[in-house]
Amino acid sequence: MSLQAGAIITAIAGLTISGVTIQDHNAIPADVTNAGLPLFCPRPNGFISNLKTVRNSQNAAVTKYTVTYTLTYRLFYAPIGSGSGITSIYSAMVDKVFVILDVVLANNAINAAIDFTLRSVSDFGAVTDAVNHQFWGCDFTFDVMEFVD
Repeated sequence: MSLQAGAIITAIAGLTISGVTIQDHNAIPADVTNAGLPLFCPRPNGFISNLKTVRNSQNAAVTKYTVTYTLTYRLFYAPIGSGSGITSIYSAMVDKVFVILDVVLANNAINAAIDFTLRSVSDFGAVTDAVNHQFWGCDFTFDVMEFVD
């Protein structure tokens, strides 16, 4: 069995969430301004982190490993400066965060092959795209554990 990171990332990109644009890791826009907000995508910096391997067993035929890593996704909800600040979009953003969590965590394509759990959702506030434009949003951090032969 090989690592399933690509399948996990593709499964998340293939989700349908009403009112949210979802991008795959190979389609993250540098400038999110015209990307169709709200946008849920791999965080432009630090998407995959904390990669660790532990050898569970070894014999002449096969070596088994436990591989763990963290995937961080970012929600770009609205540009900072739109409306009258975060209070004007806060309630709708909170609702959208829970819809995203519900859809991602209920996806059988992700949960069937590996251990995929939510570590945290960051504080709501300013997040930046790859060219340092600021948006209201937050980060979703998921821990992944896979067993590999």
